[in-house]
Amino acid sequence: MSPGKSNAYFNGMSSADKEEILSVSGFTEGQLPFKYLGVPIQTTRLTKYDCRCLTDKIINRIQSIGAKKLSYAGRLTLIQSVLATLHNYWAMIFIIPKGVLNRIDSLCRNYLWEGRTEYTKSPLVAWDTVYAKPDKLWVQWIGHVYLKGASWVDYRPTADSSWSWRKICHVKEELQHGFHQGNWIVNPREYKIREGYNLIRTVKPKVEWSHLVWHNWVVPKHRFIAWLVYMNALNTRHKLKRIGVSDSSLCCLCEQEEETVQHLFFDCAYSRRVMGGISEWLGLNMVRSDTLQWVLKCRHSRLRKRMLKAVVSACVYGIWKQRNECRLEYKIHKPECIVADIRREMNARCLHLIKSPVHGPDANWLRRISTVH
Repeated sequence: MSPGKSNAYFNGMSSADKEEILSVSGFTEGQLPFKYLGVPIQTTRLTKYDCRCLTDKIINRIQSIGAKKLSYAGRLTLIQSVLATLHNYWAMIFIIPKGVLNRIDSLCRNYLWEGRTEYTKSPLVAWDTVYAKPDKLWVQWIGHVYLKGASWVDYRPTADSSWSWRKICHVKEELQHGFHQGNWIVNPREYKIREGYNLIRTVKPKVEWSHLVWHNWVVPKHRFIAWLVYMNALNTRHKLKRIGVSDSSLCCLCEQEEETVQHLFFDCAYSRRVMGGISEWLGLNMVRSDTLQWVLKCRHSRLRKRMLKAVVSACVYGIWKQRNECRLEYKIHKPECIVADIRREMNARCLHLIKSPVHGPDANWLRRISTVH
């Protein structure tokens, strides 16, 4: 990137951080709004004024000398292939105001009947009839190759149809079911895009531990392993032996019991020593078989609960990493080393995320855990 041609844009950052980034990158600080690839970039929804350059583009095309000399058929072709599609690029990124879309329709309609942007007479044919486009090449191709005169409502794909076409037909059948079951056909106003989206996607009930994993205090690299633990999806020795990959199902760390998710992270003697070291550091009793349920239901301040969520995921990640080193590289570190790594990482994470001053008991607690060695 060229520093002379690039700008950096900031939001919610301190002046010191801004200056450091600008110093290292060589960029200058830009101000919102600005344009990128011809599209306005800003923090608020687009207004009619923001889309003025879009309508100006259409007006300039209409006012060009060549466009004025076209016949009705030529104007219609220009509208369908150029004018009416100029806003598609914007529409893929933004929600364009309804007034702007109406203005675009108005410009195209006026150009068709008069050859200019303004037209005061009654149109010869309604715009909805003029702009109906059943003759699109893709529609013609689908009709010729797949439908072959069959009704789209009753159509079923053949076994030799492409994967993408079968998926389109599958979505059509799901939506068709929704239109009947949801009474959308009888009363179209009952239909909401959200309902159609929820109908065709897989919706599962929300689990109680979701905010333990997808929490901004949890280190990103810890989240995925923690999610696999809560889903009971990790390839522990118990699972590997069951599918014939491992000869032994004993825990790599203690070699006393079967290596299940529950045992490895919460019941194993090695894991309990890690949890014990973290408990001593935080001043909280985390050494228990129902650690997850305890974190969900414990009554602590907001700061301590946030820290607990991050620490539990960090412990899970650290134990899993140590288990893999033990199994693959035959190396095992003392639990105290794992505790020291977690403590160091969590202190850095905590200091980075706390933006406002902390007072009272939380301040004393935070000072204690950040100074313990």
